[in-house]
Amino acid sequence: MLAENKRYAGGKKGRNYLLRGLVWCARCGTTYGGACSSPPRTDKRYAYYKCYKRQAAYDKRARERSSPHVSAEWLEGLVWADVRGFLENPGEVLDRVREQLGSDDGAKELEVRREELGRRLATKQAEKDRYVRAYAQGAHLRGRASGICS
Repeated sequence: MLAENKRYAGGKKGRNYLLRGLVWCARCGTTYGGACSSPPRTDKRYAYYKCYKRQAAYDKRARERSSPHVSAEWLEGLVWADVRGFLENPGEVLDRVREQLGSDDGAKELEVRREELGRRLATKQAEKDRYVRAYAQGAHLRGRASGICS
């Protein structure tokens, strides 16, 4: 019973915000979340997305640095139109993906990054080996006896 009440804490959710966490504020980089408001003395409700930092900000300056609210209906309609366009004609998007995958620039950049990470990993492995060798040779006991490790 308690678990069931906890599950529905805060009341029944009235709307799913499909893009929650997928849209970022252009000014601060924080994700957008869903919110709803209704004008006084009306039954009409307006759903929108807003910057989480703005939502949590009590400081007026923080609100001024965040992006404005965006109509949920408009933004979700825009995304669904793109999805519908892709489903009806995936060729254009697939061509762009193939072009990007075939680009040598991206592959070369990834290869350089992989080699750099390989060198860094080898350096760290050598460092670890030195520590293990020193420990195995009893360096940890000598340090303790001389008062270094108190």
